[in-house]
Amino acid sequence: MTDFDKFFGAAYDLVDTIKSDGKSFVAVVYDKHAKRLCLMKERDARLTELYKILRELDLPHVPKIYRTFDRDGKLVVIEEHIDGQTLDEILTYRPEILSEKLATKILLQVCDALVELHKADIIHRDLTPSNIMLTADNAVKLVDFGIARIFKPESSADTEFLGTRGYAAPEQFGVFDLGQTDARTDIFVLGTTVKNLLGKDYRGKLVDVLNRCTDLNPANRYQSAGDVIRAVKRAQKLYLLKRVTLTVAMLGVISFAAKTIDFTDYKGQATSDTGQVELPTVAAVDIPTVAEVQPPEVAEVQSPATLSDDTAKSLIDFANTSTDAQIFTVPDVQVAPLPTRPPLKVEPVKEPEPKRSRLADRVKLYLYINGKLTENNGEYTTLGNVTFTAAEVESWPRNDKGDVLFPANFTARLTIDNITTKDLVDPLIGVRFGSDKDTFSDGRPTVAAGQKITVDIPIAGKLAFRAGQDEGTLTVAVRPSSEKRGVVLRRNLEIQ
Repeated sequence: MTDFDKFFGAAYDLVDTIKSDGKSFVAVVYDKHAKRLCLMKERDARLTELYKILRELDLPHVPKIYRTFDRDGKLVVIEEHIDGQTLDEILTYRPEILSEKLATKILLQVCDALVELHKADIIHRDLTPSNIMLTADNAVKLVDFGIARIFKPESSADTEFLGTRGYAAPEQFGVFDLGQTDARTDIFVLGTTVKNLLGKDYRGKLVDVLNRCTDLNPANRYQSAGDVIRAVKRAQKLYLLKRVTLTVAMLGVISFAAKTIDFTDYKGQATSDTGQVELPTVAAVDIPTVAEVQPPEVAEVQSPATLSDDTAKSLIDFANTSTDAQIFTVPDVQVAPLPTRPPLKVEPVKEPEPKRSRLADRVKLYLYINGKLTENNGEYTTLGNVTFTAAEVESWPRNDKGDVLFPANFTARLTIDNITTKDLVDPLIGVRFGSDKDTFSDGRPTVAAGQKITVDIPIAGKLAFRAGQDEGTLTVAVRPSSEKRGVVLRRNLEIQ
């Protein structure tokens, strides 16, 4: 039996190993329960908080995080399998499809993702072509958050200097005392990636936007992904305006020329020995140039921060440094202070209050198995996780049909926290064990608004999951006895 079968074989089949070097593990697996392909990654345990945030965000341009758990001090992540190609693969095998239109679409989609990631204080730091995937319908997916970090307003620099050489911003290597990596770091790396997609000879409508994205001084870059989106749209409108203006000017010239020339029918009226028709002489017309056409006024852009001559020379030397270089000489320079701006994380994230219009009857439920908080699929609850491995359930009792039962010493306790403004009158508590229809219901005293009660639930000897199944579910639901339908809230416990 392989290590994979030993630890994961009960729930997953190994389809293909993408990377396995002793330090990390990435593989395509088949989820037997959900019946879908997934990507299994082994990550540093320090990324646990980051992946929990990603799972809660559930962004369209980031693979869905289905599950995370710990194994031997490592974080194991089960995430959505993306059917597509990385930009690195496209640059190598399909460069003919890379146009300004497609590059603009990629840039805007990545910025849409960064807006939400940066709101959650997540800095990717490695938006290189190998970490941006494109699906068959040209949808962007950001992958590999292996060196991502959570922005900390109180920090003055990163604790680790990480990044892909040739793409990483100067602050990712700790040079020139430019501070910690933040939203502007992702903007630099993304700008460098899009520049590489378009080629070194690109002179199109995005050139000024990309040059500002990749300024070596963070203070001179766009300060947010939203700023980049607005700059791209402004550049598109200005480019379109110039084309329309030029077209109108040319039409004016043609109209003027048409009125000036007398288009008399010269058929058969040869005026020269050669038999050619002699047309009247027309005065020269001055054609206005694009430069002479004045576009509408654009809001004045704040002048970027400037560096001293010595600092600027040092930054230029850094940009020209070979990617093979391993040592950077850090000059003693004073960088212009960054512009004052609100921190990415103004205050701690607070648990949302129930919406009076739709969730006035919602309460918090906490389900504990043997004193440990379980994972919850409802709303406004604290997340935890309780799982049972295949090795553990081997020792659990079974009935005459071979169904797995909860051991006699197992306890379950449900805490009902009424955070609403209404009393929960005589609540009914229903429990469903796996797919079994054996349920438990019991009326309880009214839980007043703001009150919390704890209820013991009998699970010893109850069905965990049926014979031949890989997983089972213990579901607890609570509703007021006055309501014939509608569940107040549900708590699910997955058993593997």
